[in-house]
Amino acid sequence: MSLYTVKSLFIYLILSLVLSYLLKPVLILAQPIGLKQHTALLLIFFILGVLCFFGTLYISPILSSNFVQLKADMPSYIQGFQHLVQKIEIYLTELINIPIKLPLPHTSAEQITGWTQIIISNITQLTTMIIMVPIFTFFILIDGNKFILFLFKLLPNNLFEMFVNIQEQVNKHLTVFVQVRILEGFIVGIIVWIGLVALGTPYALFLAIFAAIANLIPYVGPIIGMLPPVIISFVKGYSGFYIGTQILVYSLAQLVDMVLLIPWLVARAVGLNSAIVIVSIIIGSQWGGVLGMIIAIPVANILKISLINFYLYRFNTNIS
Repeated sequence: MSLYTVKSLFIYLILSLVLSYLLKPVLILAQPIGLKQHTALLLIFFILGVLCFFGTLYISPILSSNFVQLKADMPSYIQGFQHLVQKIEIYLTELINIPIKLPLPHTSAEQITGWTQIIISNITQLTTMIIMVPIFTFFILIDGNKFILFLFKLLPNNLFEMFVNIQEQVNKHLTVFVQVRILEGFIVGIIVWIGLVALGTPYALFLAIFAAIANLIPYVGPIIGMLPPVIISFVKGYSGFYIGTQILVYSLAQLVDMVLLIPWLVARAVGLNSAIVIVSIIIGSQWGGVLGMIIAIPVANILKISLINFYLYRFNTNIS
């Protein structure tokens, strides 16, 4: 099995776990109706499939149009971006009287072209993911707890109860965390989309989805999400007022996020000290890049829950 295959399976598993935590509350709500778990889950997948189908009929043409237009305009954006970088280099050279060369933006331009080619060439992988993720999710929801309990039963009796408690607390935390983060990204994306459509910004839906996904990355995500429309506007030669209005739209989305969503939703789901959050994100970025930054906080919380339970177990053992 190649490293690429292992990496793909790991990504499918992460996405399946996220989807399972989103669907778990719906599955619990279906139990009082009297449906068996398998039947309820198949019904949920059927309803989701129908909703996704009709949603795709509406959204897919817009996204496809955005992507085709972006692909056609990409060479001019790259050329304009490189020209902008050259201007910055000249300005900095004149300012400090030392020759300045900025290799990173040029590399970024090459990366943009590479990313576009990767997206186009990986349609098969995307199709595989769309098929595999629901299958993985189905078995995680049906047999996930049974498998974990089977593993726990292999442990000594004095450790069994502690690990069951850890598993229940971790499940509860991750369920709330995943739901809250998805809701947070959705709200931020909606605000950005409405603002960009009102401004007449090209690729508004595409950029809003990117902003919603980037918002999952703690701290730097909002800045990453804001960069594409600002760079496009610079390259197209839009006025400073227009670019400032774009930044205002993203700032409004972040204001709603920081004032309403994070204090009322995310903070309750995380329950970690700010310093621990920052250190976790730094370690996550070094270990797994962007994906590492996204999963750093839940991993830190899992470690926190485990350490607390281990401490309580040792404390109670010493007392007895």
